[in-house]
Amino acid sequence: MKKKIYVIGGSPCGGKSTVAKEIAKEFGLRHFEADEYFEVCVRKAAADGKKQAIRQATIYGTEKWRKNPVLQTQEELALYREVFPYMLEEFEKIETTVIAEGVVFLPELVQEAFGEDIPYVCMIPKPMVQRARYKERTWVWEVVKICESPKQAFCHWMERDVLFGQYVGRTASQRGIPVFYTDDTISIREQKQKILDILGVTEGKLKKL
Repeated sequence: MKKKIYVIGGSPCGGKSTVAKEIAKEFGLRHFEADEYFEVCVRKAAADGKKQAIRQATIYGTEKWRKNPVLQTQEELALYREVFPYMLEEFEKIETTVIAEGVVFLPELVQEAFGEDIPYVCMIPKPMVQRARYKERTWVWEVVKICESPKQAFCHWMERDVLFGQYVGRTASQRGIPVFYTDDTISIREQKQKILDILGVTEGKLKKL
């Protein structure tokens, strides 16, 4: 079977991992979760002198979340652009059909790496959904509690991710890439089916590979 690539990008708390895991399980695909490789890739980028990667590896939480959300967004985008080549090195080790997901899969980076015809969709949560989902993640409070103002740090974090989602959605739309805005009005099963339809994943198509 030759390798086929499906990609889900977007912003945090959009449901990328959940949907990708469900699709991988149903169709027997390899699930490439970018978060699992992110820290390793940041360290490699930092070792090569990449500015944002060095900052990511050394910055203290209080300093990071004190910054203006607009600046945070710019730095986050710059970091993903630095890290992406190293992520591709990990990704290219996979020899089977794969569904990859993660925020590092920015629209412009994906199309430059794989071409405009790659099956690719961006999942972006609506702001209220994003905030609610973050509040359910206990590790988030472990991150912000070290800050001078945990409440302000959390607000900056949420504002940054909204801005990040707006960038991804705008860039994807400009490039003709489908964008799926997630909320809690439809089930995971329904979300998965919509993403399958967008990506064109069917059992029959996979059997032809």
